[in-house]
Amino acid sequence: MPKESGYDAIRDRDQRDCRARSCCRFNRRAGGAERLRATSTIHTRDSSFRKAYTVVTLGPIFHFDASSTFAELAAKNPAGPAILSLPDILPLAGGVAIKVGDEIVAALGVGGAPGGDKDEACARAGVAKIQDRVTAAVQKRAG
Repeated sequence: MPKESGYDAIRDRDQRDCRARSCCRFNRRAGGAERLRATSTIHTRDSSFRKAYTVVTLGPIFHFDASSTFAELAAKNPAGPAILSLPDILPLAGGVAIKVGDEIVAALGVGGAPGGDKDEACARAGVAKIQDRVTAAVQKRAG
């Protein structure tokens, strides 16, 4: 996946729409996270990671590609509190899947804007900006 995939994508977003303070990319295949930007509190940095982690680890199981959708699912499900007790799971808007075809290969988590809806809009814009490069990189590796 291109190194500049996350932060550059949200950095270029119009600042009126995206005032995110933290950005984290979680790569499913590599099994790790990369904190791409953190200019706010540790809480914002951690929440951006946890939003991305939630999408990457639970999205394929429960068929969602945004942490806001997961928040809705968890609120309606009687088992929701148990799922939310798992480490690093966070049911807040701001995490969006990075996909190749139908497969979630990574996620971009954003935090620090005034509201999860703004975090998620920023993450969606970032993913849209890099989607072609991500697809090309994955296909190149598959050779």
